Amino acid sequence: MGEVEEFIRDNLTVRTILISDELEAEYAADVMRIWADGDDCGLNVQVIMSLTGIYLPDCVLISSDEELLVAAKNRSMATIGVTLPGREEDGLTCDILSIGMEGVDIEFIDRIVKRNEGVPWNVLITERTILREISLDDLGRIFEIYDAPGITDYMENLFDREEEEEYIRKYIDTIYRFYGYGMWVVCDKDTHEIIGRAGFSHGAGDSDASLELGYIIAKEMQMQGIASEVIAALIDYARQNLYDFATLSCFIHPDNVISIHLAEKFDFVLMGAVEVKGHEVLHYQLEL
Repeated sequence: MGEVEEFIRDNLTVRTILISDELEAEYAADVMRIWADGDDCGLNVQVIMSLTGIYLPDCVLISSDEELLVAAKNRSMATIGVTLPGREEDGLTCDILSIGMEGVDIEFIDRIVKRNEGVPWNVLITERTILREISLDDLGRIFEIYDAPGITDYMENLFDREEEEEYIRKYIDTIYRFYGYGMWVVCDKDTHEIIGRAGFSHGAGDSDASLELGYIIAKEMQMQGIASEVIAALIDYARQNLYDFATLSCFIHPDNVISIHLAEKFDFVLMGAVEVKGHEVLHYQLEL
């Protein structure tokens, strides 16, 4: 098992998977695959007829049965609705609707459970870091990073604490939930301490068709190659997962020589100077 798979399995939130009997008949091979994966992870996988007496906060129901899905939601369970061939199931009550079960694996299931319980997703791992979604509990450390001298010389600062909490709350509920990507926190893989932020946003042109790369590394962790490590992983992630985008952009202050060097190191091409929020910046772009 590779390092990524081991990391995912070691950090699972989901503990029980309930699969309705109808899906067992329709997608027997897929159910057996999930069952086998569950065995490897020490999960409890059951094929069920009803939800009588069942309540588990770390449980997910996979079903095409509206009655079962509603019962699960009433018990605050995570739910995955599955459409069956030849049936109109667009109105299913569920956290996410899947067309068939081909892409329903342990990581997919675990992320639905995490989203239901408000637990941040683990997104990427590199040699020295973990990138995961931000949570409100992270804000104290984030403010420490931004307060260090020089950190915000070429970037916007945070809002005040109350405004930033509200912003992050909405960001988690909208950006993460709708797009599935965004700006994440960078954690030390050994200590799990937050050492920065990195990820994607929509570009300076405010267009959903424009993808922008952003990052910040804590002052005490700079000049150790961590930014390069994270940027390389993000570029690879964009190429493998963000198929709707043909390019990736960076908008860099002309005096930010370190970021310019990093952009050129990863073959970003200077497209020219543009104005962003009243400031002239350099637009670098990479073909994905």
